[in-house]
Amino acid sequence: MTARKLKIFLVMGSGAAPVPNSEIFKDNIYESLRSMGHCVHLIQFDKFLANTKSGNLDLRKQLLEDHLLESFYENQPFDYLISFLTDEQVTPRFYKEIKNQVFTINWTCNAHQFEILHKEISPHLDLNTYISLKHKDLYKSVGAKSYWFPMAANESVYRPSNNQDIKISFVGTAYGNRPYYIWRLLQSGVELKLFGPNWEFKNNFNNFLKIYIAPLLYNFLGKEKRLIYLEKIFRTNLLQQISSLTSVGSIPNDKEYAEIISRSIVSLNFPESRVNNDYLNPEVFFGCNLRDFEIPLSKSMLLTQHSEELDYFFEEGKEVVSFTNESDMIDKAKYYSNNHKASKEIALAGYKRAMHEHTWKNRFESLFSELEK
Repeated sequence: MTARKLKIFLVMGSGAAPVPNSEIFKDNIYESLRSMGHCVHLIQFDKFLANTKSGNLDLRKQLLEDHLLESFYENQPFDYLISFLTDEQVTPRFYKEIKNQVFTINWTCNAHQFEILHKEISPHLDLNTYISLKHKDLYKSVGAKSYWFPMAANESVYRPSNNQDIKISFVGTAYGNRPYYIWRLLQSGVELKLFGPNWEFKNNFNNFLKIYIAPLLYNFLGKEKRLIYLEKIFRTNLLQQISSLTSVGSIPNDKEYAEIISRSIVSLNFPESRVNNDYLNPEVFFGCNLRDFEIPLSKSMLLTQHSEELDYFFEEGKEVVSFTNESDMIDKAKYYSNNHKASKEIALAGYKRAMHEHTWKNRFESLFSELEK
């Protein structure tokens, strides 16, 4: 643990999902660093860009870089610059400008989008942190230095509840294969509460065209394009089925999101992702995302897709429960949502492990200790 109090220039966005006015990711990172006693100068790049009228991407990058550099020079010196930026927001120019004045660290989480998000800027940083073990080889391929810095959660944001009145829940966006998994659970009679963006199916003209007319037109496209569009239509049909099986909750704000998890006896997670979010791509990533730590820290039992990385953080069957396919998912969802003694024992063990090892304070203490050596 570093005893030295650091001065940090922090550049990051606000939310972790497309939720209006969300500040939850900032609250996880910024508040954790402040609670450790560090002096943190924060710039939320999404708020700056929201006030930038230009639609030209290159100009928006230049304006953000100028703003960051101006603020950096006005408030320096700093021990570290910690940024959460991608090639879509800045160019290497930003890091080249300050490279000899501060140790630069950029946090990344999307190994499946490395080519479009991190390939250009990463070689110009002193250190790139990554959350998925598969990410390391990508940085090595461009000569960039990297450090494994897994996801975590802030214990001040995610707390246990004395009232667990929800059997099983999922809170998240309806993308990828998630609608299929949710539909199969509901179809199997699992009593599931569902919240988040894009789940609600609307009986409007656009969806009528998508379901009944568009598939006829897609027959005239090439095989690959036809599959891409039909896969999207399939998801639209699934949303229609889901809406007939359960009522979809609204998009929760930050406080509501944390409350739903803590009120759930079992909380689902689907961290599956694919290259460039193309769900016809055969390369599948099964890593660990934020929910894999937020849920145990809320003393809810985590039921998530199995991955080798999960075994680094929790003991399967004792601290969390994972599934390998849809039948395994359905069986375990039914069992643990109806056997509260078993699920609560696992939730308590997961909570203790998360509090001891998987808070953002733990992560930053390890990082700073390594760097201070």
